[in-house]
Amino acid sequence: MKHFYAALAMTLAFMAPLGTATAQDAAAMPDLKGNWVGSSETVLMGSALHHADGDAEPRLSEVAFTIAIEGQDGRRFWGTVSSPQGNEAILGVIGFDNKSIVARDVDGYMEGDLADEDTMHLIYSHSGDSTVIAATTFKRQD
Repeated sequence: MKHFYAALAMTLAFMAPLGTATAQDAAAMPDLKGNWVGSSETVLMGSALHHADGDAEPRLSEVAFTIAIEGQDGRRFWGTVSSPQGNEAILGVIGFDNKSIVARDVDGYMEGDLADEDTMHLIYSHSGDSTVIAATTFKRQD
């Protein structure tokens, strides 16, 4: 019986730090819900939803965007990205470091990081009928 209690004590001692780490990880998960605004620095070719058409190829564009993150469950989030020309649904996740971001809209890909709880840096890209690459710093507006 003495060996049973010793084994039980050892098991509990090893499990305690695991439970603490899990609670700390959950507490460190950033809450992204709200409205994030920024102005893109974009280079593109072709006709793209959020950018004015033009003759130059490639051409430069700057567009005001809002990302409205409407829901979040753990690492997963969803919402819309909008400009004066239109909007699209987005889905995304927060990386395991609780800072990196990966997201998709209907035709493109975003990745970046959280600089702080109210600043997000994202690089957007898509190709197909048009090719678009953009860098945007978003600030939380809530």
